[in-house]
Amino acid sequence: MSNTIAVIPARGGSKRVPRKNVRLFKEQPLLAWSIKAAQAVDEIDRVVVSTDDAETANIAENYGAEVFWRPEELAADTSSTFDVLKHVYLEQCKATDLDPEYLVLLQPTSPLREQTLISKALAILKSHPEADRLIELNVQSLFTGRIDSGYWVSDFPESTRSQELPELYFPSGRLYIYKCSTTIAVNNPEGGNTNFVLGDYATNINIDYESDFNKLEFVFNSHGKNYHYLLD
Repeated sequence: MSNTIAVIPARGGSKRVPRKNVRLFKEQPLLAWSIKAAQAVDEIDRVVVSTDDAETANIAENYGAEVFWRPEELAADTSSTFDVLKHVYLEQCKATDLDPEYLVLLQPTSPLREQTLISKALAILKSHPEADRLIELNVQSLFTGRIDSGYWVSDFPESTRSQELPELYFPSGRLYIYKCSTTIAVNNPEGGNTNFVLGDYATNINIDYESDFNKLEFVFNSHGKNYHYLLD
């Protein structure tokens, strides 16, 4: 049995950055970075790319991943990633006699992951049997406020120092791990308890806009030693 499967969702369409999943960075497609990150993890038994696109499928196979084809209704801008995971687990895994305990979601738009990140996260989740999933979080202290009747209203006095602001935690987008039996199998995206690992917001990348490739280049050039294993 394949206990842990990495799932990389990579549809062909993208409005803001066309064809971003197959775009080259350091002479390899963006998709390849997540495939290689998964392949470097001993605990991951299989690496699957869910796609609707022939070029994406060809790249996935060339880099040693399996291709699970998704239907057209799961390849739209409005399609949820969790619905893609359900399709992989409930239809495609079952059809091929796979019954994974964990699905590791790696979004190709977050190509840079440190080599120990996924193993560390799996160890944390497995050591907490009451947890249903794990996500990587970033943290920032922000001077927040709101617009009320057309005017800015701060949540804090203007004299508040940055070190006095509350810390806000939010998903990094780089890593999600699901315990299948208590999340995907029962259509419960959040589960009951969500564990976490903390990542560095300064080096976190999500390719949502063209300008994000500039940040990707900067982070790689500044911290390349953490990611060179993905180019080997």
